[in-house]
Amino acid sequence: MTAADGLAGHAEGHGECHDVSTCPLTLLFQHPVFLRAYVEMTAEDDWPLDRLAELVLALVDSGSLAVTDEIRARVNSCSDPEQLRVWAVRTLDATDAGELFAEDPPAR
Repeated sequence: MTAADGLAGHAEGHGECHDVSTCPLTLLFQHPVFLRAYVEMTAEDDWPLDRLAELVLALVDSGSLAVTDEIRARVNSCSDPEQLRVWAVRTLDATDAGELFAEDPPAR
């Protein structure tokens, strides 16, 4: 389950029981620090590559980016689970594919 799935599932449960704009769980999922921690936790160490790739693509699709053929191909061809986890976290802030796939500066 992605953060977007968690929020969408919770939002579907909103009826006349309470106001979605003041719901603590909805507000929590919208908080960037919680959302980042949730995404980092979701991408567990033992997940296979295809599941990590699905997470990245789902997060791209739920954010400000569109899943283009370029993004889909690059994510699906990645064989490094740690890189997929980095991209999953970057989807929270990236506004274009360049930001998503930016090279990390070398460690000093």
